[in-house]
Amino acid sequence: MGAKEKNGRNSGKTARGIALVVTISVMAGTLIIAAVSYIRNDSDILQTILPLWGTWIGTVLAFYFGKTNFEVASKSYNETIERLTPGEKIAKLYVRDCMTEDIVFLEYDEVREKKIEDILKDERFENYNRFPIFENGIVKNIIHRSLFYEFIQLKVQQGLETCDIRELTLDDLLLQENDYSIKNKLERSLVVVSIDATLLEAKNAIETIPECEDVFVTKTGRKDEPICGLITNKMIFKEATV
Repeated sequence: MGAKEKNGRNSGKTARGIALVVTISVMAGTLIIAAVSYIRNDSDILQTILPLWGTWIGTVLAFYFGKTNFEVASKSYNETIERLTPGEKIAKLYVRDCMTEDIVFLEYDEVREKKIEDILKDERFENYNRFPIFENGIVKNIIHRSLFYEFIQLKVQQGLETCDIRELTLDDLLLQENDYSIKNKLERSLVVVSIDATLLEAKNAIETIPECEDVFVTKTGRKDEPICGLITNKMIFKEATV
């Protein structure tokens, strides 16, 4: 028998013992009051004291039994949660309750000709490795820091001079057609689910694309809808293991 189970049983026994003592005490007190009232021929004592005794015993019993019931219910709930598998846990959670709405992003029309070097130095992304690209509230791409470096390395291998490398822009990366690996990673960098989806559905969506680590949330799950929020693979993992 585990310590938790022993403590739960001991709490129940204690509460029942206290309730029994309280009941016996009240009965004894009632008999004493009745005897005094009979000897003094004074009915006011019973009329005044007994309602107070009744109220008091009701309060005490309600407190102890209510407390016991609450502890039993909490213990049962916690044990049920502990038995759930990670998949069962996130199947009960909805993306709308777990997603982040505070997304740091780049507006495509404003940065399309911006140098990659300057994008990488953007202070807003100092603590992030993902650069979401939005266009009129709709997600266009999400580019990982490593992909920027991979693109620059590709250009170095192709013989581009150092001074030219510093001139590379976001559009140079997004519109390039020569390297299938980079193009594939751009196209498969994200998935979209509806705001009514569960975290399990978001996890399954991510797992359909090996390169994907991010799930964007829209009203109905269409990619051409305004973004409501973002779920990352790390957020899903955290919820699954809590």
